[in-house]
Amino acid sequence: LHKAIRRQRQMCIRDSNQELTFQIVGSAEANPMEKRISNESPVGKGLLGHKLHETVSIQTPGGPAEFEILNISK
Repeated sequence: LHKAIRRQRQMCIRDSNQELTFQIVGSAEANPMEKRISNESPVGKGLLGHKLHETVSIQTPGGPAEFEILNISK
């Protein structure tokens, strides 16, 4: 396991409704249908640098959201 979220790492997070698994990539590689989100998106930018088991509050276009980091891998 890796200690902090960085670009190209896959992660599993949980919001209030569900668990989500995705990878943070550069904006040119982003494709939400393939579970790759941009490092420039509110969620991607908000998660970068945070560590396993942290809960992160992020202002999204739909309003504030909290995400718990469950897993970080390559």
